[in-house]
Amino acid sequence: MKSKLIISLATLFLSVCSLCSNAQTSIPKGKAQLIEFTNATAKFKVPSGKTWTIHSAFTSYPDDDNSYGVSIKSINGIIQADISNKKIGKLLFSSNLLANIQPLVLPENTSLELIITKRVGEIRSLYDKSAFLNYTETEN
Repeated sequence: MKSKLIISLATLFLSVCSLCSNAQTSIPKGKAQLIEFTNATAKFKVPSGKTWTIHSAFTSYPDDDNSYGVSIKSINGIIQADISNKKIGKLLFSSNLLANIQPLVLPENTSLELIITKRVGEIRSLYDKSAFLNYTETEN
């Protein structure tokens, strides 16, 4: 009886381990990139023959009551954020932890513009500091 139990446990353990080893990671194999940008330099284009997977964007911020964010301003020229009309767009980063970024996959020739903002109370404005974009570039 003991040997049957041990064999059953061993089989279960090995099947679970094989599932773990076949699990797909969320980070594709490719060249990791970390680039610094400002609102003036926040325009990007995925090169031909490449795919970008954006993992995160972030900015440093002082220890105060203000909140800071990085949003998608436009994709392929289609406006996603317009702070003058209080339109935020998809948040890639928020210092108050409102952003819940999933990996964002961008195919070749996609143009992307980001915007870095600061919010004091209910007023959102451009933030004049830099931010970082973390992505992986893979060959198609």
